[in-house]
Amino acid sequence: MQTMGDARQQVLDVQHALWDGLKAKDAAAWERILADDFVYRSPGEEDKSKAEFIAHITSFQATITSITSHDLRVDIFDKVAVVTGVQCARVGLASGFQLEDFMMLNNIFVQRAGQWQLVLSHTMNLPT
Repeated sequence: MQTMGDARQQVLDVQHALWDGLKAKDAAAWERILADDFVYRSPGEEDKSKAEFIAHITSFQATITSITSHDLRVDIFDKVAVVTGVQCARVGLASGFQLEDFMMLNNIFVQRAGQWQLVLSHTMNLPT
């Protein structure tokens, strides 16, 4: 029997795999982790489907050198997990300029066939 702590750790592992996939621009990793009905939502932008989001992430011209998080929390509600927190990415631009990007995130995962998949990501850029 899976404990609540085990479920939280599994979801955190998937969240970290998402970040690893983001840094590596690894479309295959995103294909595995995002549910077919995935939606990406951010204020002021059109919603993106799984295919649109993967295309956007993998065509991003900058290099993400690191991703950390602050106040990352996982709440489990049966087969639904909600991850909240602040993501901080160090980004290197083609010009050589480095910047930090802070983003509030709300990621919703659903457990399907024993695997946690991301079904909704709602983010908002924060001032730096």
